Amino acid sequence: MSSYPTPISAHGRPVSGVEFNAYVLNGLLQDRLIVPVSVQWQYLFNALLILLMLLLYRPRGWGWVYGISLLLLIVLGMDYLLLSGFGYWYPPVVMLVSIVLFFLAANGHLLRKLLRVLFEERRLSQTALTAIGEAVIRLDERGHILKFNPMAEKLSGMSSVEAEGKDVDDVFRLVYSDNGRRFSLQHYLAGEHADFHHVLALKNSQGDEYQVSVALSTVPGGNGDRRTMVMVLSDVTKEHALASEVTHRETHNVLTDLPNQDLIVKRLRNALARASMNGKSLAVVYLDIDYFSKINEARGIEVGNHLLQAVADKLSDFLGEKVDIGHIGGDEFLLVLEEHKIDRSLEDMVGLIFRSVRPPPTSF
Repeated sequence: MSSYPTPISAHGRPVSGVEFNAYVLNGLLQDRLIVPVSVQWQYLFNALLILLMLLLYRPRGWGWVYGISLLLLIVLGMDYLLLSGFGYWYPPVVMLVSIVLFFLAANGHLLRKLLRVLFEERRLSQTALTAIGEAVIRLDERGHILKFNPMAEKLSGMSSVEAEGKDVDDVFRLVYSDNGRRFSLQHYLAGEHADFHHVLALKNSQGDEYQVSVALSTVPGGNGDRRTMVMVLSDVTKEHALASEVTHRETHNVLTDLPNQDLIVKRLRNALARASMNGKSLAVVYLDIDYFSKINEARGIEVGNHLLQAVADKLSDFLGEKVDIGHIGGDEFLLVLEEHKIDRSLEDMVGLIFRSVRPPPTSF
């Protein structure tokens, strides 16, 4: 055991560490090393501190907190000066406990109000997330589902618990509406800025199909945390169906439901471009009904309309999707035949078309 000479060693004789600690403890117990401030002065000093705290307190605002904090630093500084410069010790426990109790008493109602507000905000946020008409999905940076709301359960066909931890592309199978090609979110998740907005088709695990507006937003992580993403799906199936119906009415004949003149001319231009690029031929067939005006005069417009519908149905049934058929107005039809779509020569196909709509000998 090491021994060291100390000021209290006789003739500079080294003493052991245990002996030195015993000397120090004895000096503290006999108040020879540190002299405590008398009890009367402690009471007076504590009363003065409480009085200062009451003078600094203001019912509104938080400025008084800074004053009390400064008072705390002053007291601790004076305590240090008393101890190091004069050997007097003022126990700060009473002062510290007084400040804490005073703060709790003065601000207990504010703290309780703050807690109530926080819990109420959390409850309202949860209620809004549950009742909202959009599907809200939280994702981690790898595209795995963290949580989603009841509307997302409806669109996905599975519960939030079942979907938790799964890849979002496996839970929400999104495809492009125009060509049916699969849409993947991983391309966007890999980028620094993953925000986007698309209208896509969704088919869930139960076979239900929806048209959804998809929006993805990145939520940056704070304090080094990993970023998360929020995906919002809005069911626009009805709106999409209505828009499709309006578009269909604008591009199709109301009576026969065949493409009208604008649409069949557009398809003809596209067919000409394909034929030129592929080195193929095409044929354009113009059909009209002989004596159609006389039929209307003799039998009435309703009979004439039935005849137009019958011709349209017969052409559609006979040609299927091999030939583009348009009803360009009145009793006039336009057919676009592309060589690569039919299984016989254009001449033979045109002959078959005319024979299919030729009236029997007993007709008008």
